[in-house]
Amino acid sequence: MDKSYFLSQSTSLTLVISISLIFVFLGLYNSRKYQGLNNYINANRNIGFFSLTTSLTASALGAWILFGPASAATWGGIGAIIGYSLGTAFPMFFLIYLGKKIRKELPKGSSLIELMRKKFGKSLFKLVLLITIFYMFINFSYFYKFNICFFRFI
Repeated sequence: MDKSYFLSQSTSLTLVISISLIFVFLGLYNSRKYQGLNNYINANRNIGFFSLTTSLTASALGAWILFGPASAATWGGIGAIIGYSLGTAFPMFFLIYLGKKIRKELPKGSSLIELMRKKFGKSLFKLVLLITIFYMFINFSYFYKFNICFFRFI
């Protein structure tokens, strides 16, 4: 069975690269007035409660939050849904406790890697940095593969 596509592969690739470049140039143009590492990592600590909460929630909960509770309910009922919600919310509560400790230890810090460097030295800092980069690579590879498989069926 021959598959017919709405756009050819070269047209699709050209479109994705063009749109990506447009967003890169828009980002560079709009970020000219915000220079420095502090603005890049944590917006110069000028983020409101609602914006920060929604950003953290969106980062912690992906699309799986739509399908996970429903599938858990099919085999575990209401108890599975309650357990699922508590398991999902626990890391956020843990971050509240951990965030206060990190703020006391490193008041002007911007990332967890900075805390590791201050507390444990340069050698562990390099290890944590390598693990973080490796994790990001695995995460990127997973989403790249998922998107290829997902859009193949559309």
